Amino acid sequence: MKIAKMTERITRLNTLYQNNEIHKNHWDYHREGRLRLLYNRAYIASHAPTTQLRKAEAEASMLRNMLPIVNDGELIVGLPDLSPLTDEENKEYEKLEIAMQGTQFIPTVGGHLSLDFPKLLDQGISGILDEIEICCATLDVTTPDHVTKEEFYTGCRIELEAILSLADTYAAYLAEQAEKAPTQRKSELLAISEILLHVPRFPARTFWEALESIHFFLFTLPNLFYLGRLDQYLYPYYMADLAAGRITPEKAQELLDCFLLIPAGYNGHSSSIGLTIGGRNRHGKLVENDVTKMVLTSCVHCCDCNNLVGYGISRDTSPEFLEFAIEIAQKTSEPVFFNDDAVTESFLLAGLPLEDARSWCNTGCVLTISGKCSGFGISSYHNMLVPLLKAMNKIPASFTDLKDQFFQALRLEVIQGVKKQNYIMLERGRLGHEVLRISALVEGCLKHGKSLDQGGGIYAFQQPNFIGFANVIDSLAVMKTLIYDTKKYTMKDFLSASRKNFEGYETLLEEIKHVPRFGTNDEATNQLAQCIAQMIAGACKGIKNYRGGAVLPGMFSYTWHAIYGSDFQATPDGRLYGQPFANGINPVSGAEVNGADASLCSETAWDQKLIPVSPSYSIVFTPAQKGGPDTRELVEFVRRYFNRGGSMIHLALATIEDMKAGLFDAEGKEFPVSIGAFSVTMSEMKRLSEHMQADMFQRNEHRTTKFE
Repeated sequence: MKIAKMTERITRLNTLYQNNEIHKNHWDYHREGRLRLLYNRAYIASHAPTTQLRKAEAEASMLRNMLPIVNDGELIVGLPDLSPLTDEENKEYEKLEIAMQGTQFIPTVGGHLSLDFPKLLDQGISGILDEIEICCATLDVTTPDHVTKEEFYTGCRIELEAILSLADTYAAYLAEQAEKAPTQRKSELLAISEILLHVPRFPARTFWEALESIHFFLFTLPNLFYLGRLDQYLYPYYMADLAAGRITPEKAQELLDCFLLIPAGYNGHSSSIGLTIGGRNRHGKLVENDVTKMVLTSCVHCCDCNNLVGYGISRDTSPEFLEFAIEIAQKTSEPVFFNDDAVTESFLLAGLPLEDARSWCNTGCVLTISGKCSGFGISSYHNMLVPLLKAMNKIPASFTDLKDQFFQALRLEVIQGVKKQNYIMLERGRLGHEVLRISALVEGCLKHGKSLDQGGGIYAFQQPNFIGFANVIDSLAVMKTLIYDTKKYTMKDFLSASRKNFEGYETLLEEIKHVPRFGTNDEATNQLAQCIAQMIAGACKGIKNYRGGAVLPGMFSYTWHAIYGSDFQATPDGRLYGQPFANGINPVSGAEVNGADASLCSETAWDQKLIPVSPSYSIVFTPAQKGGPDTRELVEFVRRYFNRGGSMIHLALATIEDMKAGLFDAEGKEFPVSIGAFSVTMSEMKRLSEHMQADMFQRNEHRTTKFE
């Protein structure tokens, strides 16, 4: 396979979005500026009988009064109105902010959920509104439960109708602009205007309409760009267009590029567009098609390196597609590779039916079920060294006692974290934080007459996320060796050394360095990895959250391993005060001294299916052009990792020296680097905390995939 050439249009849009200071880094554009003004103005003026409906009316008014923004060359349109306020508007803004203080009534998007886009494309908003009317027809407002349902349906209808109004505004604006535009752009603007007269109101008929319909629904929602199984639901539209002669592969690629570029236009380079390709569909059929290839190509074409494209690799994935994906990863650090078979089995073990388990998708750093899950899934981050130190302070008499007491403390941590999150979800349910129209595209909400915040979705997983996996393994290995096996030191020695940052305990610190580490394929630490994974799974077992959802453990750290480590005391594995903890399920940075294959063997010595949500493994390889492994070697490495049970792998293909110095590719484009479950460009890396940078620069760089 060859990478399709990027068109001049996409080159121009890349430059535009990269230099668009107005729209950069507005992660939650409800929270400032013009849209906040529009919302507050409507909320204060509303006479709706309930807070929920008052918020829905304010949200709808904001949508109806947004100014249409279309950049030259865009084929997929819709940008939040972030135009500067006038002096008079600034005065009004300040007054309204005072009036709104303490209300907590601004709706938010919890994130980490993928909407039911096939439903949007099949029915359009008009079909969803019809469904709401049918639901309302069966209500009896003298029944208390039905009153809350009617409120929910009414709020959904208000917001959905406002989206249609905004689409009409855009259509009229585009038609008006077409009259002033050059001939070629005129035809494009008229075509998009016609599209917005049809979608998202009605079912999509073409590939272009499908992309515009999805985007138009999403762009009004801050920080929600999780697109589900994109190559599954877009492929029929592409093939129908191709068969009818309405589109060429080149034009389809350009449209998809425009679609995936846009969030970078108003959220900056660090925005995340979680989407999933490949794997199997809900019926078990392998998915690899032209849209799969186009999404991979867009990884190269789009300026936002953190699209976080997840590629599901099955046992039956063709060598051609996997090789192409690896070639893309060598250029962009995307996609992230998931073991479709292992992830599906993980969700099966969590109790999901097979069709739903196959419908997993990545939403940023989190795995969920497409179109069926409530958001706001990450319940808490748990620094596992906290319960370990609690266990150590009890001075356990044996290594078995140490492990038992660690588990008990870990279980208590999880329960307390779930309890805290339950209170948060309880309050969100009372206040109605979630934008209501989101619920219309999550299965179960309309049927039950409940919003996501009220527990309307089919699944409401809660994910405690565990930090310091390898640090706990190494710490236990060290203490087993030096306290319980050789008896050279006592637990009190380790507690004192930890508090004093090993000052006065230099001999102990030196001996710690000689105990084998996780990531070297040492049998003892490999066994401990399985033991700790079982403890994590056991600490979550049987716990339900406020919405009745299962508590499923995760092990990705984003940047929290550095944040927690920056102000945490020294630990028994020899980590000093302030140093980062291990990232995700990775070995401690610098521990992979026996090479990439040894690291792989350690990571697959334990059952990753115990951790169904994002057991994040990132490994650094020297780029092929600088003597590192070629495409074939990397393909074999990924295959070997997955054949041995690995769930997720992110390849970082850059030298440590280049990371330190900054790197641009031959075309002057910034080179992205995998951090863990996300990527950053070199310039962004320089803006990371010194602890995050130190963690990256201390990682082992592998010039080969073999044992060293």
